[in-house]
Amino acid sequence: MPATITAIPTPLAGGPAVRRPTRTETFSEVREATHRRILTASALVVGLAAVTAFTLAVIAVVVAS
Repeated sequence: MPATITAIPTPLAGGPAVRRPTRTETFSEVREATHRRILTASALVVGLAAVTAFTLAVIAVVVAS
């Protein structure tokens, strides 16, 4: 059985290399994700407040009638 030689490609000098994200990039991604979650939660709270205010207004109109 003949031996098979497999070449593992390596990046050339000055060529694009796979690099790990730096600590700053990782922190920025986490910060952006947290920011999106906060905005989503805020939007949900504002929406709930609007629905509650509308419901109370409808109840007040019905009671006043």
